Amino acid sequence: MTKRVRLLSDVELEAIKDNALHQAIIGDLAHDVRRALTSLEQSIPGESVTLIVLTSTLAGLLRMQDGVRKTVMEIKALGGTPLDEDGLFEAIAKWVLDNQIGRGFMWDPGAELRRR
Repeated sequence: MTKRVRLLSDVELEAIKDNALHQAIIGDLAHDVRRALTSLEQSIPGESVTLIVLTSTLAGLLRMQDGVRKTVMEIKALGGTPLDEDGLFEAIAKWVLDNQIGRGFMWDPGAELRRR
């Protein structure tokens, strides 16, 4: 049986949901997110990248976007999440990547392991 794997933890998903960040990311902040993704694409050489590098790089690029940074600061000022500032930027980065992948990917725990 396959299972959907999400990139975000339950706490990160809750922070995105509780603060309506999903709506902001695809709405008011869409241009900021697109700029960060364009920079990310240009900064990753080669055909493959680890998820950790991809996530941390995108989180840093999102932090440089005025709209995203202001939104995170507002959420932190209101006490809207248990995540610290870095954790919130990382959650947003994971949500963007997860969304682009198609809300996670499918994993089959019964699949045979093979050399790649």
